[in-house]
Amino acid sequence: MAAKTKTETPEQFVGSVFKFSISTFATMGILGLSMILTGTLIEPAVNGQVDLFVGYTNTIMTIAILGLDQIFIRFYHEPPGGLSKKGLFRVCFFFSGLVLVAVGVLCSTLLVDVIHGAIGFSVIGRQAVPMLFLNALFFMAIRYFIVLYRMEMSIKTYT
Repeated sequence: MAAKTKTETPEQFVGSVFKFSISTFATMGILGLSMILTGTLIEPAVNGQVDLFVGYTNTIMTIAILGLDQIFIRFYHEPPGGLSKKGLFRVCFFFSGLVLVAVGVLCSTLLVDVIHGAIGFSVIGRQAVPMLFLNALFFMAIRYFIVLYRMEMSIKTYT
């Protein structure tokens, strides 16, 4: 006897899509509200520096993650080399985190003046450089856990 395959009705599919879209709409609302508030409550010069900081942070995180978040997604259901799903998560997160921390330490000690001069922060001093890398590490952790919860189909945790 052939095993019965699980089929999803169109209604179930739409419901599943909607469940995972809740966080997208919540994020859109929060970002929209924060843009309105920061645009009215914070001086444009300071707000520009904050946007610049977030942009640099996101760029650093994107480069340092080395595409391992996508590798985690690709191999989640078929982990290579006898790894478990959690083992694959740890390897990807640890390796990209290690790269980010190593580059952050290098840039925050030996290259701090060069990088601070290049990024052009006028509101924050040299301490902006290590804060960029620390913030990028937090961005990276959030990215990995969002991907993990989505792959686990944990809608409540993901949202």
